Amino acid sequence: MEEIVYEYEIFGCFTPDDVRRIKTNDIDCCGRYRDRIPDRKPLRILTTVKAIAEVYIWIIRATPLMVQALYGYFVIPKLFGVDISSTIVGIGVIALNSGAFISEIVKGALMGIDPGQKEAGASLGLTSTQTMLHLVIPPAFKSALPALFNQFITSVKDTAVNEITHQAQAYAALSFKAIPTYTALAVFYLIILSILIIVQKQIERKMR
Repeated sequence: MEEIVYEYEIFGCFTPDDVRRIKTNDIDCCGRYRDRIPDRKPLRILTTVKAIAEVYIWIIRATPLMVQALYGYFVIPKLFGVDISSTIVGIGVIALNSGAFISEIVKGALMGIDPGQKEAGASLGLTSTQTMLHLVIPPAFKSALPALFNQFITSVKDTAVNEITHQAQAYAALSFKAIPTYTALAVFYLIILSILIIVQKQIERKMR
């Protein structure tokens, strides 16, 4: 609504009193623009969704990953009376954990974009969606790419800890070959994660 008011205020379509009425939703003499002012119901829904997302991000960022895994494996099944395998719990916890941190990365990248980008889109006659797709998201994605890749690598390592490492521990305990087992495990992690780092560098080089 503020963008609509600002637009018509610039072109002299509204008097100062009209602007005041529109900003307070007390409009009467400007009924021809009434259908262009968004309903408050979607705004209330967005506010509710935003509040839920903020609580989710706060809980995930303020608790350790191990605590989240223990809560998902021991507490959630008892609360809802369901049986959840450790694999599903591990995948779910890592997905929720990564999602919270990725959302903050994306948020920071979008907030770091110069507000002049939106003003440039408006001056070119672009809609808000077109401005986001062509002028805001591309530079934001470039700035967020290193942090996104780092988060992805962290998620891969966390997933590996939940599965491959446990299998290696079980094999080392049965075979009494701790040195070759853990050396092979370290080399395996090194190769996989090095490939991801090389891919990251290649993508960053192409996007410059």
